[in-house]
Amino acid sequence: MQHDHHDLTVSSMHAHLEHDLCVETLLLKGPAGEVRAFAHAVLAERGVRQGQLHLVPLHQV
Repeated sequence: MQHDHHDLTVSSMHAHLEHDLCVETLLLKGPAGEVRAFAHAVLAERGVRQGQLHLVPLHQV
């Protein structure tokens, strides 16, 4: 899914914890509504057990 949203995806990490258990971390940057919608789409994917979105507002100087 990150490839389809390359405009929002800054970085991703995939780590295997067990044979059938992985952790995926995404760092996204863009308009809050688009980031929120993409994150909710990822969390709604089949096989995703749990997830959480943390939004950090960026203030330009």
